[in-house]
Amino acid sequence: MNNATTLEGKPGRKGLFAVLRAAGFTLIELLVVIAIIAILAAMLLPALSRAKSKALTAQCASNLKQWGTAENMYANDNANSFPDNLEGADLSWMSMLIVSNFYPRYLLPMYASTLASPMSKNNVLYCPTDRWHRLAEEIGDTTTLCGYFYLPGRKDPATDGWNYSEPWPALSGWVTRKKLGGPYRQAPIVSDRLQANGSWNVSANKGSGMVWTETDDSITVPSANHWDTGPGNVPAGGNFLFEDGHVSWYRFNLANARGTVDVGCAEGNWVCFYKVPNVNTN
Repeated sequence: MNNATTLEGKPGRKGLFAVLRAAGFTLIELLVVIAIIAILAAMLLPALSRAKSKALTAQCASNLKQWGTAENMYANDNANSFPDNLEGADLSWMSMLIVSNFYPRYLLPMYASTLASPMSKNNVLYCPTDRWHRLAEEIGDTTTLCGYFYLPGRKDPATDGWNYSEPWPALSGWVTRKKLGGPYRQAPIVSDRLQANGSWNVSANKGSGMVWTETDDSITVPSANHWDTGPGNVPAGGNFLFEDGHVSWYRFNLANARGTVDVGCAEGNWVCFYKVPNVNTN
């Protein structure tokens, strides 16, 4: 009798092990397969990350186009004026008049959110990549903060003393304009927050001690929008909305801000970049 088979002609124990060994993978073969999968993952993950960044950039541009439509609708109803933001502060704090009148009628009602109940990623008042102002709003339970730089309708200096004339006195008009179509009509009205802590030497076109994160309630997050597009949380660019409603993406290079998006104002330890090139009011 064949020791490798039973009386019924089926494989015995030794024969079964032989069949399994013949059908399986060796250790080397398994390691090769794992290595191939790792290589493919390493090739695909950056592409997936870039695709996600492009999708978020497109969503941000869509948000700003909705802002542009709302601004022009408001202007049509109010003698070609921007919403009153005289009580606004800094570049992202809005007047309660905007929160109570402009938002609900023309854009989107603003409701306070919390860490336990955060706002939607699709909230048009915030860039989908914004993490710091979302965090600040959720911690502070406030409705007067937005996730973009909002320029027009302010006063200089602002209610909190923020000076929009430093380092470019001519840019004060970008934030104090009250009506569309004036001398600053080519300047942006809303833009992504390209913002860092540090100091900036205008003549040298160079910053020092630039930190692209901010900590609130012991939570550290990137300080700028589109932090995911460049190394070290430094954005590779931002979306800018103009009076006629069009939105353009401007490339940002920290090593050559003057040639891409330059400093708009520097107040305290904050350096804010929104001075786009080729605007006649520069």
